[in-house]
Amino acid sequence: MKKTLPLLLARIVPPLCAAALLSSCGTFGNYGSEVTVAADRTKAGAKFAPPTAEKPAYYYLVSVGALELGAVYAGEQKPPENSEVEPRIVQALAKQHYIRATAATPPPSLVIAYAWGSINPDTLDTGDPEQPPAQLNRGQMLALVTTNKTDTTPNSIDMTLNVPDLSDGRHFLLIGAYDAKSFEPGKKRAILWRAKLSTPNSSTTLAAAIPSLLDKGGDFLGQDGLPATIYEKIRKGTVTIGDAEVVEDKPGDASGQSKNNSPPAKPE
Repeated sequence: MKKTLPLLLARIVPPLCAAALLSSCGTFGNYGSEVTVAADRTKAGAKFAPPTAEKPAYYYLVSVGALELGAVYAGEQKPPENSEVEPRIVQALAKQHYIRATAATPPPSLVIAYAWGSINPDTLDTGDPEQPPAQLNRGQMLALVTTNKTDTTPNSIDMTLNVPDLSDGRHFLLIGAYDAKSFEPGKKRAILWRAKLSTPNSSTTLAAAIPSLLDKGGDFLGQDGLPATIYEKIRKGTVTIGDAEVVEDKPGDASGQSKNNSPPAKPE
């Protein structure tokens, strides 16, 4: 791997990734909120094997930056800076055995790029009171919540069961892994997998959404399949049942009521 790779990545990866990560190849902060995870592998990544503790994957990390897509609404908050997002990305990747490459690690096999932002429906009034406004960017919003295995035919089972309502805007986090060797001179860039994590943006800020997106969707990094909507992480708990104990009635309690709990007197 050439030493100039990081400089090369800084120049060409952001515009490349912005399109590739969104493509489908063909009251947040509180648990119980909805997160849709669309994770898939491309043809180039068909043989990709997720890393393990015994065999981690080393990577270079590239930030595409914040993306604000669709209609712009007054009063929307500024997206968080990369300094707030990057540490959470690195932490989520580490949990799945992706290790950021340094001078002391083996050479990286991956280039992992990420972007964050919001997308709002961009509608056009048709002028016909009997027809709803046309959603100009529905295809882009659909790509955010589907994978390359989703049947996007209208009224298909996938569209009915696996695709959330797209009439509202969404906050999102996009993470994708490229084959590091594909950045060598003369080679075509090859994205291996991507994970698109999103949630409705009507009840939270993007800054508050990002930790929960990674908390609920981090396990899907590098995975492949149909989109999934997660409402709650199952948390293990224990219930301890003690020995049975017989409690005898106290004298004067046979009626089940004490003097202090006697019914109120009827008003005269």
